[in-house]
Amino acid sequence: MEFPLICVLSMLSTVLAFPPFAGYYFQGDSESRLQQCSSASKPCKILVKQVSNQVSDHRIFTSPNICNCAGGTCPLEWDEMPENTITRYLRSKDRFLSLQMKFCSPVAPQRMCRGNETALVVKGHSLVPSEIVEFNCRCFGNHPLIISKAWYQGYNERYQEYVCELPRCPTVDSQCMSVSNQPPRVRETVFECDCGRSRSCKADHGRRTALEESKGYCSLY
Repeated sequence: MEFPLICVLSMLSTVLAFPPFAGYYFQGDSESRLQQCSSASKPCKILVKQVSNQVSDHRIFTSPNICNCAGGTCPLEWDEMPENTITRYLRSKDRFLSLQMKFCSPVAPQRMCRGNETALVVKGHSLVPSEIVEFNCRCFGNHPLIISKAWYQGYNERYQEYVCELPRCPTVDSQCMSVSNQPPRVRETVFECDCGRSRSCKADHGRRTALEESKGYCSLY
């Protein structure tokens, strides 16, 4: 999935309007007026890091605190308290973006993921997840997670599934994605392989089947 920087900044500015963030923060409120985080599975802060082709060139964008930690501290800095952090990749043209969700208490399991094992499942009502469903294992070296599946279920709730790595697509125009409806999952998108830095995975809606399934193929940005 590709996220232009302006889209990511928009997500950071609007995420608080979506449940369960609604009512947690109002512009101009002091941190002391924020509600306590309702559970250990809900993030207290979100950060986005933009890295250009030069590793030394990067910028970090930060959301306001979402909620207060009861008896703890919400990590404020990038890579601070990795055990209280979930890091995942966001990808956009000529820029690499990654997002960190910060939590009041440790959420990362000690066990390392094996192969293409599902590491993390999250859900929420926006592109930025608001709750952990399951966190099975972590990537070696705290490597950022990569999305492998996404679908809608229930009351327009978006689920996202992550792995440590996807296989590299074998050709420059490989099929890299499929989209289908398999109740109770709606518009389930499966990312089959990684197209590489110079290409992106784009859906080809013109090739839909009678079951409204569509596929995606590697193509130039």
